[in-house]
Amino acid sequence: SIKKIGEFSFYSCGKLESVDIPDSIKEIDRMAFTNCGIKNLTVGVNKEALNNLYSVKPSEAIIGSYAFNGCVNLTSAAVNAKVINDCAFAVCDALETLTLFDSLKSIGYAAFAECNNINDIYYYGTENGWNNVVISGYNAQFLDGNFHAMYTENSESGITVTYQKDCFEEEVTFSVEDLDGTTDEIGGGIYEKEGFKRVGLYSIKPLNKDGNVVQPKNGKLQIKLPFAGTYDKDKEYVIYHLFENIVREKFTTKPRAATDKLLSIVDGYYVIEVDHFSEFAIYVELDKPTPEPEP
Repeated sequence: SIKKIGEFSFYSCGKLESVDIPDSIKEIDRMAFTNCGIKNLTVGVNKEALNNLYSVKPSEAIIGSYAFNGCVNLTSAAVNAKVINDCAFAVCDALETLTLFDSLKSIGYAAFAECNNINDIYYYGTENGWNNVVISGYNAQFLDGNFHAMYTENSESGITVTYQKDCFEEEVTFSVEDLDGTTDEIGGGIYEKEGFKRVGLYSIKPLNKDGNVVQPKNGKLQIKLPFAGTYDKDKEYVIYHLFENIVREKFTTKPRAATDKLLSIVDGYYVIEVDHFSEFAIYVELDKPTPEPEP
């Protein structure tokens, strides 16, 4: 498949109005779409994925210098790339809405120069992540737009909760308690599960300004719980989502039942997606005893 769009490939294509570049493209070379008639643009992201918190893949794509320079009809652009080079979107006078992603590491000199009408910048990442993007000079008009971080992080006890701002109807903070070692009664005796060892028990609750527990109204949220030790692909790891002494959901690295949900272990974290908060108990399968050799 094609990995690169070469320089001048669509230069001054005035009748080219809509462009959707798939995530298989890793480089858009210099001046590839300069002075085109593009009105709507997506790079490295499916349009439907813009409404799905976790479906956008990380990108290593590079947008070359002047790649979309002078596309004066461009009104909206969603760009999933690692690097946006110098003057890539300069003189896109009509650009009003820009969507970027947490793959982004750097924005080059004058990349958005003379983009005087940008009203909203949507960033699919955290505000902290945005602050780590290196933005070179002469991008003042671009930076004047209204900034919206689409994820918010809350980390306590090594736990990270990631969610879209509209998931809750009001502003929330998170109460995070490490309950491991305090009780064996939650979940109707689930801690007696044969062949497994409990390695964690957390209570995670969203609180409104009055200190009352509230639950999300829209969409799924991601929880990352700290993973200690070395991952063994032959073992089963399980998280039980507990609510009022019953198992609400079971997350496992080896789903078997139709109701089992996937538990991923990534970069030192257990990763699950939820739409409700309460207690989360973590289990790991014990080493199986080595059988006695036959005489």
